[in-house]
Amino acid sequence: MVQTYPAPGGHKDILTHQTQRIEDLDAQVADLMQQLAEAKRVHAEDKEHHAQEQEEDADVLQKAQEALEVAKAETDQERASKETAEAFIRKRTENLRQIAVKGWEAEHEKELKALKEALVHKQDIINDQKEDINILAKRIKDLHFAIVDLRKKHESRCARWTAIRKAVRDREASSGEKDAGNCAGED
Repeated sequence: MVQTYPAPGGHKDILTHQTQRIEDLDAQVADLMQQLAEAKRVHAEDKEHHAQEQEEDADVLQKAQEALEVAKAETDQERASKETAEAFIRKRTENLRQIAVKGWEAEHEKELKALKEALVHKQDIINDQKEDINILAKRIKDLHFAIVDLRKKHESRCARWTAIRKAVRDREASSGEKDAGNCAGED
């Protein structure tokens, strides 16, 4: 804004001019204060929104971690069950071998048949358990990828909010330096 000064000796004009200048500066200060209040409000809203997102991400990560622990426990249980079944089969197989070696096939034909059926049944159980273990392994892998994805999203959000906060600080700093320059230039 170009300021004009009154002719020499016009004290009333000087007073009017100074009053107008003060009113202009007051208006600029009020406008800057309004801008600062708006920036603070936006910053507070951003901070609150960021806190909510972090809380939601933490909940999702916690649930994923709990699901991963459950899946690991189920896998360990399936593994133990499989090992028990394999030990049973080995024991029964050894018993069958001993029976065959000693020539007891005729005496124990019913038991051998029952043992063979038990072996077939146990083998079916083992096959089912292998399938369950494969499914659990896939679930663990999927959960791992979900956790990695959530971490990437969280880091991205943090970087975005850091950039926004930096931009707001830079804007506030820039606005402060510009105002200081204007005031100094008008004196």
